[in-house]
Amino acid sequence: MKPELGVVEQHRERIIRAMSLEKALSGPLIAIIGPCSNQIENNDTIVSEGLQVASIGTGSIIGVHRIPFWKPRTPKPGAIKRPWEGIIDTDINTALELTAHEAYDLGIPIAAELGKPEHIGLFSPMLSFAWLGSRSVEDDLLDLSIAGLRGPVSVGVKNGMEGRPDSALARMGRLGALGVENQIMIFRGGENARTPEGWENAFKRAHFLTGGRMIVDVAHGGEMAFDPSGSFSKTQQGQENCLRRVIELAEEGLFTRGVMIEASDVVIPNPEHRTDINMDFDKAISGVLRLAGVRNKTKDTRERIAESNYLNRAAGI
Repeated sequence: MKPELGVVEQHRERIIRAMSLEKALSGPLIAIIGPCSNQIENNDTIVSEGLQVASIGTGSIIGVHRIPFWKPRTPKPGAIKRPWEGIIDTDINTALELTAHEAYDLGIPIAAELGKPEHIGLFSPMLSFAWLGSRSVEDDLLDLSIAGLRGPVSVGVKNGMEGRPDSALARMGRLGALGVENQIMIFRGGENARTPEGWENAFKRAHFLTGGRMIVDVAHGGEMAFDPSGSFSKTQQGQENCLRRVIELAEEGLFTRGVMIEASDVVIPNPEHRTDINMDFDKAISGVLRLAGVRNKTKDTRERIAESNYLNRAAGI
């Protein structure tokens, strides 16, 4: 008899099953939604949003709450003080408590970046999904540490800051050689895709290379490419525009396995703890539901065509 799985293991298993499907349109949409970084301030808002993300996890969607405990930062030239790097920087015990509360007490599927080897033993047992960021694409020590992950967990691999999918695929190859299974590419755009047209060309290349078995991150390089001012900056509107284009591309037949969105309505009073701009939470949920609707409509149409073809063949037509 198969032993009963804990709540985190159940979430992991469902994500792994979805990722293993050959076609991007098959199975549920993996929707990773949440703030740029978890926060101590107004954490009740973040937990409430986590419950809402989990609640959209129906047969056609796997809702995963994005709550990074660590926030990678690029220090500004000449800066004297090191920038705040997430709640793990403030109080590691609080970081562990907040992560464990969502994962174990509330049973919410959660996701976070693993950016340093020491993160793995502390936080990975609580994660339903983990990802490796764009700043660590050449971090061999981190990759070796990822190979020691406890239990099966899906690992998303972002492309580098340059914006090309090839860097993610090369890293996935190295990780595979180390025995890391259940990997998926996360396309996040970057420096070589600074316009909507450039981002779309890079997206289509990533889609071609993966057959759509990838997650598209509409924040970071995506939101910057779709910045309405054209200045390649991070804005709410840029992320909304990128998500809208992802939905349109799905309507054109370019489906992906999942989507990642930085979204939250949390208010952060401490200016040192402010991170990237979050998209409005309700707009993110609405966009995911619309994207799932496009997928479901296409599936229904294809199934009806397949059924019609089968009946015609059976009838000798």
